[in-house]
Amino acid sequence: MKRNIDLLRELERAIDTVNPEKAEIPIKVLVNDFFKEEAIDFNIEPVDVREVEKYYKSDKLIWVLYQRMRLFDRFIKTKLLRKK
Repeated sequence: MKRNIDLLRELERAIDTVNPEKAEIPIKVLVNDFFKEEAIDFNIEPVDVREVEKYYKSDKLIWVLYQRMRLFDRFIKTKLLRKK
């Protein structure tokens, strides 16, 4: 989860370099303003930080499981079946 928060901070810094007059505005506010003003036709509800963290928590679980399965598959192929 800390990695996701770090990624959000990096994204905020990148936006700050592109648009310095909005330097104090967090990414959540920018996203919600965009949904309210630019994407009004889609009726998207405001984004909550807890929702994002919850989403990425399950996403992280899926990717960890996927990587473990790849590691297990590689072990079977290289050690047990002696394939390269």
